[in-house]
Amino acid sequence: MRLQPRAVRRGAIFLGAFIAASLAGVAPCFAIETGQPPNLPPPPPPPLTTATPGTGAPPPAPRTTRPATPPPASSSGTATAGASTADSGASYGADHALDTRWFIAPLLGFASESLSLGLGVRGGKTLDNHIYIGGTFVYQVGESGNYSGTVTAPGTTVTSSGSWSYNGFYIGPEGGYDFDLKVVVVRPYMGLGLFDLTGSASAGGVSGSGSSTRFVVWPGCTVIWNVPNSNFFVGGDIRLISLPDVALGIYAMGGIHLGS
Repeated sequence: MRLQPRAVRRGAIFLGAFIAASLAGVAPCFAIETGQPPNLPPPPPPPLTTATPGTGAPPPAPRTTRPATPPPASSSGTATAGASTADSGASYGADHALDTRWFIAPLLGFASESLSLGLGVRGGKTLDNHIYIGGTFVYQVGESGNYSGTVTAPGTTVTSSGSWSYNGFYIGPEGGYDFDLKVVVVRPYMGLGLFDLTGSASAGGVSGSGSSTRFVVWPGCTVIWNVPNSNFFVGGDIRLISLPDVALGIYAMGGIHLGS
């Protein structure tokens, strides 16, 4: 088969252009001529900042500070009272007179029916439901005296003299209810126990003594005022003592609450 000179010349031109394009890296020209998609270089990475060229890097965005979470509200203002008031047994607060701690208080007063001066002590506790439980011991000094007498018989007169005294004490539990009036506490209560009465007498060189014990009750009422900013308190007490003749007792007291 014999090739035409024109076809040979056109083939040589095409081959020379292909070799030149390959050596020069101009692949797109050939790709376009052959109908293949151009082999483009990958696009450059996006800029790290959006600053306009020549203006420098933009200022950093302000940091937002998360507000601090406030601490939970304390509940010591109700019981410190639960605290505070309750576990520690402290009082209910400045606007309350009720105190639920254990206490001890001396008593000093008088009672009628010749019981005279009375000395004693009371102790107890008020529960959270205002119920008071406690106990009392009171010693009543009683009275003493002298006597003399003259006995006249036919033909003779006898004069005699002597002395006598008696005293007693009573002891027992108490229960009541505390009314918190914010300034003071008013406590109606009931006590019950035993009263021991001892008497003695002497005359003409002869003396004798005896005692008797009986069951008694003593309903009464106590008023208490707590000394501010301290564990101390003062108050007064009035009661009826169920002896054979009911005695009226009036006592002053002052004491201390135990604990903090």
